[in-house]
Amino acid sequence: MLRTGTVLVLVGVLAASAAQDDIVLDRPILSMGQEGSGRTFTRIRDYQYADDGRYYLLDLKAPFIAVYSSSGEFLFEFGNSGQGPGELLRPVRLQNASGTTVILDTNRNRISEYNASGEFVRSYTSIYSLFDIAVTADAVYASVIHQSAGIIRIPRGNPRDQQVILNYDNAQELGQALSVVSFHMEALTLCLHESTLIGAAPTSALLIVNELDDIGTWRAVEVESTSIDAFIDHYVNENGDWRAASSTVRRLPIVLRGVRPWLDGNLITDAYTYEKGIRYQSMAMIIDPETGKEVGPRIGSMRDNLYLFKLIGDDRLAAVNGESATLEIFRLR
Repeated sequence: MLRTGTVLVLVGVLAASAAQDDIVLDRPILSMGQEGSGRTFTRIRDYQYADDGRYYLLDLKAPFIAVYSSSGEFLFEFGNSGQGPGELLRPVRLQNASGTTVILDTNRNRISEYNASGEFVRSYTSIYSLFDIAVTADAVYASVIHQSAGIIRIPRGNPRDQQVILNYDNAQELGQALSVVSFHMEALTLCLHESTLIGAAPTSALLIVNELDDIGTWRAVEVESTSIDAFIDHYVNENGDWRAASSTVRRLPIVLRGVRPWLDGNLITDAYTYEKGIRYQSMAMIIDPETGKEVGPRIGSMRDNLYLFKLIGDDRLAAVNGESATLEIFRLR
């Protein structure tokens, strides 16, 4: 029960800070995982729109992978809880490559592969503590947490031959930028963009970039736009009635959560900001990986808690709705 003198703090985006060409998401044109759709979720941890035109959704807590058609029709699911072949305990990442679904299970640092029908093919483990993966036809690239090895390469044809391709201890070419990442023990979220492997360091707002045809030559790019104007309204409860007490404007830092391919060679990233530990909005930013500058419109929703923004084709945007545990598809134009 609220008592007299209780203070309520509301945090939101300054309307004046929105650019004229910003994209504000309204109602989705497609939703997967809602009641009556064939499958519901507890928490969607990851998803992919594959080359076969199907959506693959990974549930963290169940755990399982649900497969939907391009029109949002539930097709089938695969994966069971356990430690046996093809079973999952804590799956956190899902990738599709060459008709294969690849799952990272951090419980045993195990990577499992399934064919297009959801049948288990094989699995392999690593001596490193894995955090994220990016997959090509011939290799799995994995970021490592709390160790000097930043990224390793695992050949899919010979998974025992695991090679450290980014080592925080000897990557002097990245200079002070990488020292910041290593100091904070930040694990990188990975993204394959055309022929480029990109690792994003969230709190230090860095992109660490490598061309796949020149493994070992890295460069660090600092992301420039790392804060946003926000208003903070303070309300006071007096005898059961709320009244506005004050309003302040503050520049809040932005935390970047992963990067994914966007149009024109750019990247899209979830952009979070916190006020006393409270995430107050859903927003995505477009970043130029060459310069680290914010380009194009910001994308946001004041209606829902959205995350994992991804481009689908060239005219649709997908995002997970954290409140309803659904995957929603929006039309961009």
